[in-house]
Amino acid sequence: MRRGIVKTMLEEYLPLSILAANLPAAVSGRLLAQSNAGADAVLELNDPAFPSELRVQITVADQDHQEALVREKISQGAMVFRNTVKKRSGNDPAVIEEHGRVLTTPKARAQGRAAMIIAAFDRKVRKYRLGTDALLIHVSGVVHSTHDFSWSTHITQAIQQRSSNPYKWVFVSCSPSTLLTVVRP
Repeated sequence: MRRGIVKTMLEEYLPLSILAANLPAAVSGRLLAQSNAGADAVLELNDPAFPSELRVQITVADQDHQEALVREKISQGAMVFRNTVKKRSGNDPAVIEEHGRVLTTPKARAQGRAAMIIAAFDRKVRKYRLGTDALLIHVSGVVHSTHDFSWSTHITQAIQQRSSNPYKWVFVSCSPSTLLTVVRP
């Protein structure tokens, strides 16, 4: 398995395809060369509310070192448990898991995923690439709201309250059919 291609598929192509599928005005989308100092992708749009070529920076909120170790174990044919800590032990290249107890509520899970999305937004604002119109944040899996916590409202308010938002549009995708659009006020 070629990790570079898998990484590109999971962290760039999949989120871009979800964005394109959920924007009715999308005509085409393409990833730009990795060495590009600006946006990661360009989405061609046919809508006067957007530029004809929307330059998009893409990030994945939940693809951290732990997720990379999970993909490595899966590529070796191993079974992986979600609620464990993955790490390497000393000089041994093998990935080991430490089992622990995890107890949470639906609201706490939704709040935790919303916090990951907001942290990814803040990280990309600090590393803003000149000439980028939009930020696309992808989180794998569905983020559910609960009766007392709306993740989309929480994220929209958090992003709109940031004084240093260089992006005109922020998109959050978390499943093939779920796309949250935040427009800079």
